[in-house]
Amino acid sequence: MKTPVHFLALLLALCSVTFATDPYTEAGFPAADREWTAADYTKASELIQQKKLPLPTLRKDDSSALFWRMANSLNFDRLGNKELPYETRLETYRTYAKALQSIYDAYLTELKSGASVGTEIDHLVAAMLYLTRHLVLITEDQLSKIPRARLTPETLDSLKKTKAAIAEQFFVVDRLLDEKYASKDRSYTVLLNATEDCLRTASNALSDEARADLHRRFEIRHGEFQNLKNKIILGSIVTSLLPTQKLWREMGMAGPSLWP
Repeated sequence: MKTPVHFLALLLALCSVTFATDPYTEAGFPAADREWTAADYTKASELIQQKKLPLPTLRKDDSSALFWRMANSLNFDRLGNKELPYETRLETYRTYAKALQSIYDAYLTELKSGASVGTEIDHLVAAMLYLTRHLVLITEDQLSKIPRARLTPETLDSLKKTKAAIAEQFFVVDRLLDEKYASKDRSYTVLLNATEDCLRTASNALSDEARADLHRRFEIRHGEFQNLKNKIILGSIVTSLLPTQKLWREMGMAGPSLWP
């Protein structure tokens, strides 16, 4: 019996769908259905810098899953493995951080040129904050093993730079809350929730000067925002930044900090 022509056409159409691959996979991006390693982030960063494809966004069916994977903080959970040597965890963090910063810079360039990637920016900075939280925990794990009397000048200088890098992530949040980068479809809630969450871990790693400066900046943002939900979160952030850790300790309301 002859196969109907319309059935053959349908079969061919199904086959074309089955064997089709999205352009990002063809370009070599890591798979979106698994956790990414630091090497995966480096690969994605390199491909994004080549600009052969549009940036993955939440609005595009062929790249939304890829973006969700790229901004998923669960990718960094391997940094919490205390069985790994400190140097290995720190170097892996640095690889993640370098690649994620490069990816963020690409999106920020698009945002400044007028592209509607504000929500994507918020998710990427949230991921950067959760990555920074891992840096805090990695550093505190190491500090807990070293008596303060044995901290060398080189170690103290390295810790000073680490504290500055941690504080900078929260200053990035403040800059993104500036209205000149705002877009009407941007809620900022993801970004603010991540900020509030990560401050709980990173608070002790901030210097008194950084805390005071961040408190002042976020207090200004709190006054600027009209969205009630965001004002509540910002209010919590402002409260968490004062009084300073030094004052908390003087009042006997905080335990000893690992950070010198």
